[in-house]
Amino acid sequence: MLDNLPWLPYLVPPLLGALIGYVTNYIAIRMLFRPLRPWRLLGMRLPLTPGIIPAKRGELAQRMGEMVGSHLLTADDVRQALETPAFNRELKNAVNDKLGAFLDRQLGSLDTLVPDNYQRRFRELVSTLRSKALRLITGYLASDQFEMQLRRFIIEKGDALLARDLESFLTPARYQELQSHLDNRLTTVLHSAETADAVERFIDQRIERLLLSDRALRDMLPKDLVEVLLQQVEREVPPLLERFGGLLYDPDFRQRLAAKAKQGIDAFLDSLGGLAGLLSGFINLDQVYNKIPGFLDKAGEEISRWLREEQTQQQVASMLRERLENMLDKPLSSFLEKAPYEKVAGARRYLSERSVAAVQSRRTTELLLGFADQGLQRIKDRSFRSLLNENLPENGIEKLQTELGDQVLKLARSAEAEVAIDTLLKDKIDDLVYRRPLGRLAERLPADVQQALHETIDLTRHNSALQLNLALSYGSRAEIVRMAQQIARKAINAEIEPEAIRAETIAAHLYTKDIPDPDLLIRTSGEMRISNFLLWQIAYAEIVVTPTYWPDFGKEEFVEILKDYQKRERRYGRV
Repeated sequence: MLDNLPWLPYLVPPLLGALIGYVTNYIAIRMLFRPLRPWRLLGMRLPLTPGIIPAKRGELAQRMGEMVGSHLLTADDVRQALETPAFNRELKNAVNDKLGAFLDRQLGSLDTLVPDNYQRRFRELVSTLRSKALRLITGYLASDQFEMQLRRFIIEKGDALLARDLESFLTPARYQELQSHLDNRLTTVLHSAETADAVERFIDQRIERLLLSDRALRDMLPKDLVEVLLQQVEREVPPLLERFGGLLYDPDFRQRLAAKAKQGIDAFLDSLGGLAGLLSGFINLDQVYNKIPGFLDKAGEEISRWLREEQTQQQVASMLRERLENMLDKPLSSFLEKAPYEKVAGARRYLSERSVAAVQSRRTTELLLGFADQGLQRIKDRSFRSLLNENLPENGIEKLQTELGDQVLKLARSAEAEVAIDTLLKDKIDDLVYRRPLGRLAERLPADVQQALHETIDLTRHNSALQLNLALSYGSRAEIVRMAQQIARKAINAEIEPEAIRAETIAAHLYTKDIPDPDLLIRTSGEMRISNFLLWQIAYAEIVVTPTYWPDFGKEEFVEILKDYQKRERRYGRV
């Protein structure tokens, strides 16, 4: 077989030499770097362990450092590299990024920064500080210094308030709001069932008291009203008699008067009894009845003239005044003795119903509002001090201030106040130390609110119909400063040319870079200011100011504002 491979004796020696060289080189190189640590057997270090380079790593590193420092990278080279503008720029940006990330990171509450083995001592320290704070506060409240400062504060604030007039408080918007509030309250109160019941009870009690009273009508009525009634009767007599005299020329009235005269004659004859038959033998009644119209025709002018005479009018007026005087001297019950109970009860119900309707009428509300407005107009220019001085005894304001100070001192130094202060301290300290997280956003939002926000964001991250943006711990000036810093940094790094900066460039570096500018800004609470909100973004936004407070702002008002917005012409800075 070997005879068939005549070249084999020539191939084996180089292959064998190559194998031996590979193995020896592998072992030599391996022994240079391995093992990294010495091997020990029975406490004795084996030779050639560790490898040559690990065993000489200190000396080798020193030699390499000296070589690099002397020949490859000198101190001057490093200094020159550090002083280059590009390196300084990159170093500054890296520091700003790292520092910003550190400052913006979310931290836990204060107690999470305390090691576990110090937690008990930390809580004891917090409890001790709370107790000391309570003693300091209660001690200060019990001091003469606090009393002096409190009374001075009450006097100063009271004098400042008393020096103002009502008009300084009631701006047009507040006055309109007050009127609206009074209108609603009066309408609600007057139309309530309680008010109706109260009016009915009052009217019923007054009527019952009048019916049972023995007082004369004159005593029940105002004296001035009685005199006015008597004078009015006297004034009405002449025109009344004039109108009666004119009726005598009316055919219809004469016919009715003749019929009444006939009825009167018949009633007279009936009252005579048996004498009526005797009298009828001497008098023809039919002729008498037939002559009545003629008598009225002849006597009408005379009667009318007699009624127009001053003496007749004075006599009639005197008679009526005498009759009215007699009526006024009688009690009301005397007039109702013969009246049926049903009519009296019906009259009482009618008076009650009419009284309730009058009280609940819009006219009554407007009347009360008018009285209130008149009262405000009379006193709006006067100071509170002058108003109080008219209604308080001498030195009344000073006495009120002293009494107010006494009551506040009594309350501040009471056991209930100490318990309330301790509870408040515990709640605030627990919130500050154990519940409130640290960090920029956490300084503004409690932990539960942050958690709710994160949960809401996670829950609605795939919604697409509506986008809600919350401005938390936001200020437009800070946003603009941040934008200017970013653009300036890019300009320094030659990432953008100053001439290339446009409005679009600024908008792209704001928090709202992915959000369109708002079309409509609604300012609640009647405040006429922007309040450092979206100063750049609302340049061309339509603004609506409503006096409604934010908690009361609802759907109906929002829809009305949208309707008003639809009627506006958007000009975007054009004339």
